[in-house]
Amino acid sequence: MHFKLFKSELLSALKNVSKAISTKSQIKALEGVLFTLSQGEMKLTGYDLEQGIETVISAESFDTGKFIADSKLFTNIISKMPKEDIEFSLDNNVLTISSGKTTVTLPIMSAEDYPSLPDVESCAKIVIDCQILKNLIQQTIYAVATNETKSILTGELFEIENGQLNIVAIDGYRMAIATETITADDTKIVIPSKCLSNVASVLNTGTCELYLSKKHAKFAVGDYSVFTRLLEGEFHNYKSSLPNSHTTEVIANTKELIEILERCQLLITDRIKSPVKCIFANGQINVSLNTSLGKINDTATAEIIGDTVEIGFNVKYLLDALKVVESDKVHMYLTSSVKPMVIKEGGYTALVLPVRLKND
Repeated sequence: MHFKLFKSELLSALKNVSKAISTKSQIKALEGVLFTLSQGEMKLTGYDLEQGIETVISAESFDTGKFIADSKLFTNIISKMPKEDIEFSLDNNVLTISSGKTTVTLPIMSAEDYPSLPDVESCAKIVIDCQILKNLIQQTIYAVATNETKSILTGELFEIENGQLNIVAIDGYRMAIATETITADDTKIVIPSKCLSNVASVLNTGTCELYLSKKHAKFAVGDYSVFTRLLEGEFHNYKSSLPNSHTTEVIANTKELIEILERCQLLITDRIKSPVKCIFANGQINVSLNTSLGKINDTATAEIIGDTVEIGFNVKYLLDALKVVESDKVHMYLTSSVKPMVIKEGGYTALVLPVRLKND
């Protein structure tokens, strides 16, 4: 087996497919990258039985074949090769790597025991613009639960209903919803956040094809395919959590509010946690924080319609919800100091639960 690859293309592909490789598996083959050589191209595959990533790069190939190489070691060696052109030859499970005056030999694993990725291309297909999908993921993924206690919330709900795609993430303290008009049949699935992070990293221009079966999904983006097992269970009825009224509407400068909260965040650590107090009144938002590291008091101008509200928030949770707002102005809706605040901008909606202040 004999072939040539370009260093930069190979490293880029390795960086992405390695995200789906298992660090500890009962199947030793899954701890490496599967290389599949055919005429004019090399396919790289990473798979941990829950998620798989495949991509194809150009190759000068003299024959065909398959092998598995240790992901970390192989990547490190390729990154230190002196030239862009790298030549490979495989003989008796030993891979010889040559570039310039440098030659390295590595033992490799047989590809015989590598499991097949799920076949979902014959299933339902949804087509969506790559940049739109990337924005939808970025506007919601911050609110995914990291606690495995309720595993269904470690993923995001993809719900298509009456021509509208709703992507929803909930962690029990905040909720994020991003919506987009789409042409597709109604469906409801939950996709692991790890998969969505990897999909977002390869979304650029063009369109993404999403294939869905009962248990798996596949995102086809350019030269990449990202596979995942769907999460099973009943996702939270997010619509029941959306307030149907408010007493106060606030329109503020997004950047100004973010900068104030970032200054507040400097006085908070993992060990020292205090809520930030926000008072919405008289055309301004007064923001204050008092911790053992220091005190801060700041003010943002705002258009306020309705009642005065004094409310506390976890600074990080409020910042996360504001940082994905794409417009200069952000709309916030409040009812009382003990009910969630709603943030809206275009097709983006976020709920942030309040934190009780000491004087409440």
